[in-house]
Amino acid sequence: MGSLTMGATQGSSGIGNTSLRGFGGMSSGLDRDALIEQMTKGTQAKLTKARQESTRIEWKRDAFRSLSDKTLDLQDDFLSYSSRYSLKNSELYSTNMVDARGDSSATKFITARGASEMSKNLKIAAVTKLATAESVVSDVKGSVTAIKTGISLNAMSGAKKAKISNLKGTSLQFGNYDTTGAFTEKTRFTFPASYTDENGKTVEIDYTGDKQKLVEDLNKAAKQAGVKLGEHQDLKFKYNPGATPGNDFISIEGSSNYVIKTESSALEALGYEAGHPGATSTGSGSAAYGLGLNHFNAGTAAAHKFTQKSLKETDYLDYLADKKISISFGATRKDVSILTEQQLNQIKTASTDPSTRLNAVKAAMQENIDHAFGNGKIRVDRDTDHLTLNSVNGKDTVTVNAADKIERDNLGIQEGSSNRVSVSSSIMSNLDKLGLGSFSGNKAALNTALSHLKINGKEVKGLSSDMTVSEMLRKINDAEVGVRASYMEGSGRFVLVSSETGSGRTIDLGNASDPNNVAAKIFGVTASGGGQINHGEDAELVYNYGNGINEIAHSSSNTFNIDGLEITASGKFGVEFDPSGNPVTRPDGSYNYDSSKTVSFSSKANVEKAATNMKKFIEKYNELVSEVNSAVRTRREKGVDPLTEEQKKQMSETSIENWEKKAKQGVLYGESSIRNYSMSLSSVMTKMMGDLEKAGLSYTDMEEAGITMSSDFQDGGKLVFDEEKFKKAMETHPEKIEKMMTGYHGSKGLVKIVEETVTPYATRFSSKNGGSYGELIKQAGSNRMSYTNLSSVMHEKLKENAEKIEKIKALLSTEQDRYIKQFSQLEQLISKMNAQASYLSGLNN
Repeated sequence: MGSLTMGATQGSSGIGNTSLRGFGGMSSGLDRDALIEQMTKGTQAKLTKARQESTRIEWKRDAFRSLSDKTLDLQDDFLSYSSRYSLKNSELYSTNMVDARGDSSATKFITARGASEMSKNLKIAAVTKLATAESVVSDVKGSVTAIKTGISLNAMSGAKKAKISNLKGTSLQFGNYDTTGAFTEKTRFTFPASYTDENGKTVEIDYTGDKQKLVEDLNKAAKQAGVKLGEHQDLKFKYNPGATPGNDFISIEGSSNYVIKTESSALEALGYEAGHPGATSTGSGSAAYGLGLNHFNAGTAAAHKFTQKSLKETDYLDYLADKKISISFGATRKDVSILTEQQLNQIKTASTDPSTRLNAVKAAMQENIDHAFGNGKIRVDRDTDHLTLNSVNGKDTVTVNAADKIERDNLGIQEGSSNRVSVSSSIMSNLDKLGLGSFSGNKAALNTALSHLKINGKEVKGLSSDMTVSEMLRKINDAEVGVRASYMEGSGRFVLVSSETGSGRTIDLGNASDPNNVAAKIFGVTASGGGQINHGEDAELVYNYGNGINEIAHSSSNTFNIDGLEITASGKFGVEFDPSGNPVTRPDGSYNYDSSKTVSFSSKANVEKAATNMKKFIEKYNELVSEVNSAVRTRREKGVDPLTEEQKKQMSETSIENWEKKAKQGVLYGESSIRNYSMSLSSVMTKMMGDLEKAGLSYTDMEEAGITMSSDFQDGGKLVFDEEKFKKAMETHPEKIEKMMTGYHGSKGLVKIVEETVTPYATRFSSKNGGSYGELIKQAGSNRMSYTNLSSVMHEKLKENAEKIEKIKALLSTEQDRYIKQFSQLEQLISKMNAQASYLSGLNN
């Protein structure tokens, strides 16, 4: 007896053999999933329809938002006073482009802006004074003191060595090797000359000084440079001083998948030595070719040579060869060699005596400086043991600098060393030159006094004796104390200038007799060095209306407001001036005018700007009208529904795009809000007709201005713009354009009419629309105002449909489970029957 089986169904399941739980048909031969798919076809159709409905709602939402966004953009760009292409601001149509006319030697000093009915008659006869600010010029600060260098007898004798960093400018390269030994760099750290701290201040790194401080600065520099040895692993060095002085080493903290490239130029200067236990890599790939952090640390710890390897000491005289210093004298700055190679050889050959060599270096330096600046300006001198620099006349300022801290330390000079005040050095190191000698040896008292420094009764915060003079000036300028502070290097004086020009302003430095008043000591004029106070003056302008009667206007600034015109003067003209630049007056106090220098004005509207704004507005307005009109007129095509995922899998991207473009058409057809919006836009020009009559204008005036309504009634109210006509009207009758656009004597103007038309449909300001952001935004929210999206009608519909989809999916799952159970029972029954048939068949055999 053969096995009992049922014929298999034809075709394959659309669900797929593994889309339902378990496997079917193993005994029966049935395509279980295909059968279940047919049996649940009705529910699946409901699910597909619900998903398509979500897609339609999303399309409708996006179509609403497109219109609301265009409406908001129109308002933002054109219909408010602050818009970048504002049509609402009456200044756009005013004759506010003013040109100064007359002799160019006078007109070059005058600019004007604004609109005035009097501008055609207004004439500027003269500018006799310009506004100046109150200023306080201090006495000369400190006597001229020679700059002492570290070029000394001790150095010439060989007892002092020049220190050079082997580490600065070298690099550690981090990355990985492949099995062939090829290196891929992930990051690198180049040991820099400086870094910027958290306050934005440049910090020079001292490679020859304290090593713990050096490592701290290197870690800050690495962090600022963003050097990471992994996602959360910063490059961080650790200084290990060792058991005895000089027996130190450096290590890298943490762990990393990166290794150090063995050819990295910084390895030797960091004291790494291969060959020590644990210092040499083993393995394959990065482990074989690279230097892991543990191997690097083992190699530096075993060698104990960080200081020894990171520094090099050299003979001081040899160090000076071709070493340049930067020297400033007056307004000139030049880099000058201390010794040339030829001069060095001559000195070494001539004598070994330290004093003779020091004198020879002095003579060579003098020769090189004279060659750069000329004879008789800067003198190289020698005290008992050191070379010094100063101006020959003992008055002019000389400033000396070197490339970096290492060079300055070797040469024994500070940054910006000067024979006067060194603005690059600390306040504490400039005490005598700043007039603060009374604080010598009392840093705490100086810090207290600086913490209370006041100008114009306002305290300047954050001052301390360790900050440079330049930083002190910057603190004063950043504080709101009403002055700008500076140092005149050429004369050795400090200057405070009032932040505002004009007469009647004073700079108050407080009680000069107070011994703790550092403001008066530094900036004051009470000492015998020739300080002075320059009082501010008002600007003075003489004008008339062509009637020969001059009026005099005064201003604390160089800008005057005369009958609506804002006139700014940048120079003096129109009267006779004495050699000091002051106007010459007659016995009666009047001036000797030069009528050939009289300045008059012509004004016109900014035609190009107005035409550009109008053209852009009409383009954007018509785009909005076109989209609204299209939404009203375009019907949905039956049978063109959103694609299912299965359908998309069988189509190309281009086909999908074309289908969905067609399916989206007409999504807003029949929406009452869109119909209403279309009718509102098409009635704009109808409203404009009555508005023009109120302003004493007509539609003919609009035609002459190049603004008309489209003659095609199907355009839905589009506007037509003739740019050339508009420009001509702006040149001849700008006041008419202003009335049309902004209203006049009870009329609203086109801008207001358009604003009132679009606001009920979309607005940023609900207060303008009875507490509503507009009908379009109510329906779908806005991309421009995301906070409106969750309260929109479309959002609620999507939410409801999503809940509906979940219910249908649950129903489908229940139906599938029921049919799976039934088919499982059938499989079990057939399996038993097959077993019995096999048994009976065996008995017969």
